[in-house]
Amino acid sequence: MRWFAGFFFTPLLLVPGPVGQLGQELGPEPYRVWSAYLRETYPDAPVLVIKAELRDYPKTDLARIEGPTENEKEALEVYNLFSGASATVEDRFEVDQEIVILTRSERDVMGKGRGPEVFYPELFRRYRGTPGVIELTPVGFSRDSTTAFFFPVDARGGLNCSGTLILMEKKDDQWRVKNRQYGGGQIIC
Repeated sequence: MRWFAGFFFTPLLLVPGPVGQLGQELGPEPYRVWSAYLRETYPDAPVLVIKAELRDYPKTDLARIEGPTENEKEALEVYNLFSGASATVEDRFEVDQEIVILTRSERDVMGKGRGPEVFYPELFRRYRGTPGVIELTPVGFSRDSTTAFFFPVDARGGLNCSGTLILMEKKDDQWRVKNRQYGGGQIIC
């Protein structure tokens, strides 16, 4: 049985690509994809603060990718099927930086119940050099697991955030960023 983005699928939901049963546990391949993205995007950040809950993400299309391959189409189709899928990430990332997994209750304590104007200054005080809170989404894989899509968001305070549709490609068993579509969908921070 294969995993999609570490999620198992219910037998009632048959989709193109790897199929299983719906669950809450993430497998190793999404962590490999996310880790490659984090290493490539934040090479100099001493600490990466990652939101514990996967982000509900915007559906998107391949409008800005010239001549998409069949693998890219498959991976995006699977990615778009899972808006609202939920899971909690753990510190299973393969990066050199310190990883902080930030739960909802820790965010509430840091923000003292008063919102982003208190939370973000406290975040940057506690975790010097962090680029902000990184919010990850499920990963959509092609059938042959050599192409992947996901939509991370970097939140830095208030409306200061950016989201990017990331196309990853696996070559020689290593993931790398192939394409970035900035603002690939609606972003609400």
